[in-house]
Amino acid sequence: STVKRSVIGRNCKIGSNVKILNSVLMDNVKVADGCYIQNCVVASGCQMLEQSSLRDCHVAANVVVKEDADEKGEVLCKDKGRE
Repeated sequence: STVKRSVIGRNCKIGSNVKILNSVLMDNVKVADGCYIQNCVVASGCQMLEQSSLRDCHVAANVVVKEDADEKGEVLCKDKGRE
């Protein structure tokens, strides 16, 4: 996995083959294998399932980003049809 120009909070779990660039992950975020995160702010308690990709996104607390999701320039909240 690669983390560049980013801040990772406490108790985060980052899987293998993950790329995190210029982003902030708050506490207790889980990132599964093969995910890509660039220019994002991910709030506490979020979970990214395998192979999901976020670019230029803001993710609200406790949101689950579905497997193989590809989001760009979005604000993700629980009430937006996410798990």
